[in-house]
Amino acid sequence: MPPTYRHYACMIDCLCHCGSLTKALNMIEKVGVHYCPPVWRSVLNACRFWGTTDIAEETFNRTWLLDNRDPSMYVLLCQIKQENQI
Repeated sequence: MPPTYRHYACMIDCLCHCGSLTKALNMIEKVGVHYCPPVWRSVLNACRFWGTTDIAEETFNRTWLLDNRDPSMYVLLCQIKQENQI
């Protein structure tokens, strides 16, 4: 069975959980799941956990282009900025 976007989303989520955000971003681009908002939400959640504000900004901007009506992404970015006092 060939891998689907769900398989890749799971792998990306695992990379995010262990702090390998750069690898997760590379995988998103390599396998072409950049159109999937849940994948970006996973990265943004990891940015909050790991305190990676530069990646959070980039992730938010990409997600906003996909779906700017999702309030959870705005809330996450605000929390990241507040926790890191940006």
